[in-house]
Amino acid sequence: MAGNKEFGKHLRQLRENRKRTDPAFSLRKFAQEAGISATFLSKIERGEFDPPKAERIIRMAELLDIDPDEL
Repeated sequence: MAGNKEFGKHLRQLRENRKRTDPAFSLRKFAQEAGISATFLSKIERGEFDPPKAERIIRMAELLDIDPDEL
């Protein structure tokens, strides 16, 4: 589990920006909607774990209303 600090940092920044106006973007709620555990999401955002599978990244992008390629 090498991790990817840049991916995690970018994901967290996007999620936190949305959380300012929508409480559904808390770490726990966002993880649930993306289909992963809050612990896994936290470790991704801290760069401890590699990004999730492509289908989870696509789901995260949908939730954040961005193009999946941005992630």
